[in-house]
Amino acid sequence: MNTIVVRTMESCDVEAIIAMARNDSGFSNPESGKEGFWEYGVLKNWVEHQGDDVLLVAEYDGQLAGFVLTMFHKPTGKASWENQFVLDTYRGKGIASALWDEMESRLKKAGATFIAFLVKSDNPYIHFYQTKCGDGVKCQWLLKEL
Repeated sequence: MNTIVVRTMESCDVEAIIAMARNDSGFSNPESGKEGFWEYGVLKNWVEHQGDDVLLVAEYDGQLAGFVLTMFHKPTGKASWENQFVLDTYRGKGIASALWDEMESRLKKAGATFIAFLVKSDNPYIHFYQTKCGDGVKCQWLLKEL
């Protein structure tokens, strides 16, 4: 039977997560303003010091299939959804929804009142996010490097 397990990301997952993301051309790191994904050391440090952040992986029949990375700022109640990814092989099996639902549940329990994120208008999965958030959601993400 096909099973989806969503769990907290651990240090031992970091190398596989980096490999997944680097093999996908759609990733960019909004913190650096550059194409690419989180550096290994940065992601490993984040995983080891998650605090209130929600970093999850999904396994499908025991195989790592996807992940979601979300920062949470408790004083303001703001969650910043950074990245979500599911390997092509596992798309269409409910993994993205399982990750999103678990992320949302954990954020609510932690005290989050909203999730801020950017989805480019040409993202082929924009309908998924509109379904989760409601139609007509518009945003512009601005970034200034310090």
